[in-house]
Amino acid sequence: MANQVLIVDDDPHALDDSRTILRREFRVETACGCRAGLATLHLLGPFAIVISHIRLSGLNGVEFLDRVRELTPHAVRILLTKNKDLKRARAAMNEGRIFRYLTTPCKKEVMVSAIRLGLAQYRENVEAAELIKEATERSLSLAGQNSQELFVAKE
Repeated sequence: MANQVLIVDDDPHALDDSRTILRREFRVETACGCRAGLATLHLLGPFAIVISHIRLSGLNGVEFLDRVRELTPHAVRILLTKNKDLKRARAAMNEGRIFRYLTTPCKKEVMVSAIRLGLAQYRENVEAAELIKEATERSLSLAGQNSQELFVAKE
């Protein structure tokens, strides 16, 4: 779904707060922890936006979002972090592993703005993938036609 958001955190209270804050503007699903996040991704996806806290049990948030990128490359990934984790968050963003990072506690306006920007990026990702697919199909079709023309010309 084009505006579906998945939020993953180990803190059920933070998930409830996020759902309450965002549900009027977006379709929000939440998952408590990495395993539940991956299960939700498989069962209810695709998601346009996946938001994860940096500190999760199992995988950390950056590793979790790397896994999300493998499973759903068009999804836009946002990392929630505390000030002491900023170095890792910046590195992940600079490496192209995440779209944005937000520090917690995060104001509603900041999160809504990041999600809106992420949705625009998601639409661009999907459109670019469709254009690439169409161009590849056209290219293969033309290559096939050229091969047939060469075969007919040789006869």
